[in-house]
Amino acid sequence: MKGICELGLEASELENIRYDEYKRPFLSSGIDFNIAHSGSYVLCAISKEIRVGIDIEEIRPVNFEDFVGVMTEAQWDRIKRHRRPLKAFYSYWSMKESVMKADGRGMEIPLDTISITGNSVTCGQHEWFLKKLDINDGYAAWLATNCNKTTIALKYIHF
Repeated sequence: MKGICELGLEASELENIRYDEYKRPFLSSGIDFNIAHSGSYVLCAISKEIRVGIDIEEIRPVNFEDFVGVMTEAQWDRIKRHRRPLKAFYSYWSMKESVMKADGRGMEIPLDTISITGNSVTCGQHEWFLKKLDINDGYAAWLATNCNKTTIALKYIHF
């Protein structure tokens, strides 16, 4: 609600949440938003002008063998050679998740088809742009947008 008010809209705008064909929520006023949570954090991305997808993942032990089909061979190679393989794994996961959420099709997009080059992502016929969010060293967090020239304002709210 705070983000809606900071954009100059009334809190009642939240009563106008609609869902697209993939069940992605949006506001009828054209405001795009996305929410993610993991561990101790909840993130919300909100914009008047661009499409957004956000994700955060708490870095915790995981068996890579359980996730073989979610990365490309090149991504697995980079993960395994990284000085912090878990951090690299969750970073890739969060990048992909933020793109899937921005795109709106979610898990209908096979994770291993999401091609990441620097801060640019190709997903089907769409190009997305990534921004790393430095929230906490124990987390990986990324914002995906459909605009390369995006200014981000991070605001921390403690409950």
